[in-house]
Amino acid sequence: MIRSAGMTWVDRWLRRRSNRALLAAVVLLPCLIYLNSAVLPEVPQQAVEEVDPGETHTENVEDHGTNRNTERAQDRVALQGQTPITLASEADMAGPSRLAKSPPPAPSPSPRRRTWPPLPPPPLPSPPPAGDPPPGSLPFLLPRCTDGNAQCDAWHGMGECVRNPGYMYYNCPRSCLVCNVTYLDTVPEQVEIAPGVWMPTIGFGTAGLGDATAEAVASALANGYRLLDSAQAREWYREDLVGEGLAASGVPRSQVFLTSKLHPRNLGYWNTLSMVRQSLADLRTDYLDLFLLHYPDCGAGLCPGLNPEGTWQDSWAALEELAAEGLVRAIGVANFDVVQLEALRLAARTPPALVQTGMEPRDPGAAVRAWCRRHGVRHQAYSSLGTQRGAAALLGHPVVRGVAAAHADAGATPAQVLLAWALRHGSAVVPRSASPAHQRENLAAARLALSAAEMQDLDGLDGA
Repeated sequence: MIRSAGMTWVDRWLRRRSNRALLAAVVLLPCLIYLNSAVLPEVPQQAVEEVDPGETHTENVEDHGTNRNTERAQDRVALQGQTPITLASEADMAGPSRLAKSPPPAPSPSPRRRTWPPLPPPPLPSPPPAGDPPPGSLPFLLPRCTDGNAQCDAWHGMGECVRNPGYMYYNCPRSCLVCNVTYLDTVPEQVEIAPGVWMPTIGFGTAGLGDATAEAVASALANGYRLLDSAQAREWYREDLVGEGLAASGVPRSQVFLTSKLHPRNLGYWNTLSMVRQSLADLRTDYLDLFLLHYPDCGAGLCPGLNPEGTWQDSWAALEELAAEGLVRAIGVANFDVVQLEALRLAARTPPALVQTGMEPRDPGAAVRAWCRRHGVRHQAYSSLGTQRGAAALLGHPVVRGVAAAHADAGATPAQVLLAWALRHGSAVVPRSASPAHQRENLAAARLALSAAEMQDLDGLDGA
């Protein structure tokens, strides 16, 4: 009777629709709350992109990457002297993306192959960048400097001297102001090549001295030189003997500016790190004032039978890190042409502090020096006495000897005339001599004042 009465009461209660709805809500609501929290995750707000109906979406991540790739292609083609071509990439063909605007984090670069930062866009032709002299502002023109194409002036007006210096500086030097020069009235004893890094204008070159290197270095320091230029090419340089001569001289290391260079056989990230430390050991020092990449590659038989570990780009990345560590105070390059210098400028985090190239009146290297002037980079000349092409012919040239004779009262020599010519052009020099008398003679070249007419006569030997 109790069971029957109870069921009767329940039956009567459930027959009411409102009671059935209340029971369903009490039973099902907790289940729905549990399922919503456990199975359906909350959509993060940052994953939802608000789309403006009027927005065309051409400025997303993929499009920016395409623009960077196009700029790289234009830079590479322009450096070869060709008309830039816009390349289509996969992102162009796929159309704009509507993914989130924040790109994924880039993978860590391999220390052997550095991932270089995106190239900046080429500078605009107007207004001219700082360091580019306005037309007619430089008072002298190199006498044998002419354009090689009738369209050079028009190309200059289109900004090609800025966008494509690798071609224009060599083929249109007059239009690109490569021919415009000034001559220094006085030669400074030191120049600043990097913030706080001062370098003597006249240094002592140590190439080709062989077993006499230590004695010649000690003699040069005794005669007043405070810059020693060396390198890792064992066939031409003996850095161990440079270090020996420096130690024997008694001149404090802090008073001597030491330069070394990486041989192209050692190009590569790891090789560069190792070889800089080898130079430190050979030179008996814990830092270098300047370290250069000696050549951009192994061309011209510099590394017969050898395949370098990497490229000059890899080595430059290593030099940037060594400079940040303080093992090297300034970094630069030697024997780079304008094409390679422009590639370095676009890629490097740290710009070169100095460019060293051969320079003498018959082969003045005006294009490289004009590039250095434009970008505020110091230039240093080697082989200023013509040793790379036969010094006797240059030292005995009638023009050189005539200028020396005009300064006979000052005891000027042909060698001093050639060094003074480079110095008055604003370049530093590193002559070499094992003779103490010639060392003193070369050091005194900074005091030889050449007239503008004499400089023009010497400039006229270009190509002779």
